[in-house]
Amino acid sequence: MLNTVKNIWQKEKIKLFLEQSKPIIEDWKHTYYLWKSTPLAMIGTVIIFIFLTIAIFAPLLTSYSPTEQFMEERLLPPSSQHIFGTDQYGRDVFSRVVYGARVEVWIIFIVSIISVMIGIIVGITAGYFG
Repeated sequence: MLNTVKNIWQKEKIKLFLEQSKPIIEDWKHTYYLWKSTPLAMIGTVIIFIFLTIAIFAPLLTSYSPTEQFMEERLLPPSSQHIFGTDQYGRDVFSRVVYGARVEVWIIFIVSIISVMIGIIVGITAGYFG
């Protein structure tokens, strides 16, 4: 008897949740439709995804450390060993670019958080003083 009451109560909870989440689901469907119908949004999403993938898998994509110096291989042009060539210190430029993406992702994350905090403060102040 107790299990039956519990099952009915759980079914009612699920039914209530689904009814309340219908507007949210419709909003997401509309957002997805707008995203899908805008080619620039899709291209931008692909670029961001590629950038994040490169930043995450940087150690797997490079065969050299970004700080490793080979003084005998200074200022080499692009080749099969060094895709982007080497700089004046003999460091692999491709490795430095790929590892630089990691730093860039952190900078983007921190700046986004700071921007949101500033926006919240300005919004609260504007709302309060009207």
